[in-house]
Amino acid sequence: MNPPNLPEQTEEPKDPNEGRQAVEVTNLATAIEALLRSPLNLLKALPEKRQLILPLALLALFSAGVLGLVFGSYSGGTQLWAAPLKVGGGLLLGALICFPSLYVFSCLANSPLRLGGVAAAYLCFLALLGLLLIAFAPILWIFTQSSNSLPFVGFLALVVWLLSFLLAGSLLRKVSRRATSSWQVHLWLLIFLTVTLQMSTALRPILGTSETLLPQEKKFFLTHWMDSIDEAARESDSTSTGSANNQSSIKSSRTDNPFLEN
Repeated sequence: MNPPNLPEQTEEPKDPNEGRQAVEVTNLATAIEALLRSPLNLLKALPEKRQLILPLALLALFSAGVLGLVFGSYSGGTQLWAAPLKVGGGLLLGALICFPSLYVFSCLANSPLRLGGVAAAYLCFLALLGLLLIAFAPILWIFTQSSNSLPFVGFLALVVWLLSFLLAGSLLRKVSRRATSSWQVHLWLLIFLTVTLQMSTALRPILGTSETLLPQEKKFFLTHWMDSIDEAARESDSTSTGSANNQSSIKSSRTDNPFLEN
């Protein structure tokens, strides 16, 4: 009688992070590296490294100011200091406005994080968003210096903001995986995005110029975008019409002048 066959031993799946050296968070430089490589590890280290809370918050504001400086370089003049203040102040105000709803939505999503944990995750989200904005700032700066089309530069700035927001939002989505339901966190991300876009309209102009530092008319950001596109199209049509009229006047003057050969 043959003995029963023993089941084949299968190897346990290896941890993809096994063998990877964890970043020890000791100062702002190592916190930035941990934020880019493993933000969850930084989130776990923040309760014991509370001295990094203020530098990370300043990092987010500084990054927004750098992006505002790139925006201001498109028009120059007053915008070189006004745009950084508007972008930095708008991000700070939008972050303060959206934090209470983030905590409520996290509780509704059955998140294991308490108020301090939600605040730490929010801080890491804003700091990561700032680092991504700094990474895209040189690319955006090239087009602000080489293009004269305000709608195109504005569209490119919107793409940079959306890409940075989506990449930074993955941090909050990773935190919400432990919850029984995470659609509340996704809904909050949409709210945060809408608030920041409306804040950019409430503090306009950021890219272009205006007679006043702040707008005198209230507008929804989609309405403002459409009005800006229409105004740019009208200016382009008037410029092309004026160029055509100049060419026709030059041609008629050459025809009427008997000393010029046709």
